[in-house]
This record gives sequence, structure tokens and C-alpha cells, in this order.
Amino acid sequence: MTMDFIQKQMLSDTIYISPKDMNIKNINGLILVKLKQLRENKCNTNGIILPKSIKFINKTIGKISTIDTSSKIVYNIRYECEIINPTIGNKIECYINNISKMGIIAYIKMNEIIKDYMGSNTLENSPLIIIIPIDDIKEIDKLQVNDKIEIEVIASRIKFNANKIQIIGKIE
Repeated sequence: MTMDFIQKQMLSDTIYISPKDMNIKNINGLILVKLKQLRENKCNTNGIILPKSIKFINKTIGKISTIDTSSKIVYNIRYECEIINPTIGNKIECYINNISKMGIIAYIKMNEIIKDYMGSNTLENSPLIIIIPIDDIKEIDKLQVNDKIEIEVIASRIKFNANKIQIIGKIE
């Protein structure tokens, strides 16, 4: 499967840490854990960040900031990650989850894009939900649930902090 809809990107972010969490020796590790909790498997303006893909690059010196009578230490960080962002014209191999009068719902399997992925390969775990309208399907009678199909992306929609990108596609 071609993976031209997955890119490595360098991003920056701001992390807020409570002083009570600062009693550890590895501040970079704490920042990485917080970053993964906040950003992995969630959509941002660039796409959806793949799980286990964030690599910490560097941070600024922490600054103390008071917000609503609560003090936090603020770090600006840079990190590298892999992002899924299908664009119009991308080809994606996917699996049929459901066939109805409206069309097909399909998904991609995580173990095909992440080498050591150990979770289940279902629609619920897929970062993409692919909708193929009935008007764009020829010979729908020959298709069955779990069949592997290749689609071309017609449109996509990203909702901030969602865990799926919605794709409209047509079968190739």
C-alpha cells in the first residue's frame, strides 16, 4: 500500500506542568508523556498524529505562569511526529466495514501503517472513516464486508481533537 498520505512533520507546542509533578529527575520524560496524552491519536490542523510516533526534540527553559490562582510551569517544545493527512487524489487501500443503501463505510487497518501495532484492526481503532456514496459504486453486488478495496479521496474533513478523519471516496 502506498503511504503518501502519511508524512513526518516537525511541530511545536506548549505544555503546562504543575509544580507538584516536578519532583522527578527526568523532566524531558514527563514532558513527552504529557505531550503523548494531549496529542497522539488526535486531529490538529495538520491531520491526525499516529500513536507511538512522537519524538521529543527540545524545549525552552520553563517559565512560571499563574492562571486562575494556579501556578504552572510553561514549556515551549519542538517534536517530530508522523501525521495522517489524506488529500484529494490520494489512493488508499481500505477494508469494507458495512454496506447499506447509502453506500459503503470502510476503514484502514492500523497494523498496515504501524509496524508493531498490537491492538485490534477495526473501524473503532482506525484513524480514518471512509464513506463511499452508493452513486460512485459499480457492481455493489460483488462486494462484501471485509473485502479489501482501493479508493481515491474526493474530500476529507478534520475536526480538531477528534480521533478520526472523515473521508469521502470513490472506488478505483
